[in-house]
Amino acid sequence: MLSDIVVIVKPSPIHALFLFAFLTFVIGDVLTTMIGVKTQGIQSESNPIVADIIQKDGYTGYLTWKIIGFLIITIITIILYAINKTVGFTALFIVGMWGTFLTLSNIVFNSKFGVPITSL
Repeated sequence: MLSDIVVIVKPSPIHALFLFAFLTFVIGDVLTTMIGVKTQGIQSESNPIVADIIQKDGYTGYLTWKIIGFLIITIITIILYAINKTVGFTALFIVGMWGTFLTLSNIVFNSKFGVPITSL
């Protein structure tokens, strides 16, 4: 039966933290970077590696590399969480905060240089 195959996972704080980290580190940062580059040009990207990826691979390539990077970080945090829940949870929290910082810094840069925050 299908009910034998389906595994029901009880939501926990770590699941919410994974979602938070993904939304800020991947989605928020990629969207605000794309808006900044599209409106201000490639010089708006302060990370030379990211600027090079966008120039060579475009936005799709950037999104792909960002997801690959997030998956690597996620695997590391899962391993840390399996070893020590507190360390794994803290590592994932740091990733989420890092994503929040990236997204907010892009919003501030974009709004300072002509892209209103409401258009983001």
